[in-house]
Amino acid sequence: MKPDSPQTLIALPTYYLGSDPSSQAPRIEENYCAIIALTPERADELLELIHLMKRISAEWPSAWQLSVFESTGPIYARSREVSTEPLTEYLILQNCYQPQNLLPMDEGQLHVMPDAVSWGGTDLGGRFTLVTNEVDEKLLHIISSGIIIAPGLNKAALASEISQAWVVTLGASKTAH
Repeated sequence: MKPDSPQTLIALPTYYLGSDPSSQAPRIEENYCAIIALTPERADELLELIHLMKRISAEWPSAWQLSVFESTGPIYARSREVSTEPLTEYLILQNCYQPQNLLPMDEGQLHVMPDAVSWGGTDLGGRFTLVTNEVDEKLLHIISSGIIIAPGLNKAALASEISQAWVVTLGASKTAH
């Protein structure tokens, strides 16, 4: 990674998977989110993996996900630390954001699907797993291009921003002729 590469911090909502209903796994009363840092180079790598998964699933239709362990996965923090509203989709954070209370997790997994990626992490005791919502190709392409995304934007707001920029770009090209 180049030292001057822009980094995008993304908070992703998670959902809870208990390992075994008969186990003594604690039920998490707090909502936690995963915070992932992506550079353009890392977004490129993830896009390459998505394209690989597309080729694999075209060859073997029953293959829908590739999962790999990774030590550079997300950190997990209380959702209320990153947003006063319930976190239902990704949220772009300030690059300097540092959560106060982290949930200790084991090495995580990256899940690659034909059109998105997500992450999962297991608590240190192996009693439960938190899995993130998906990050789609559109967001990865934006990050890969080096565009700085304004903090506070979520998936819906970013889609609206892209639509408005597209309309302005089309309008400008029509008037230029």
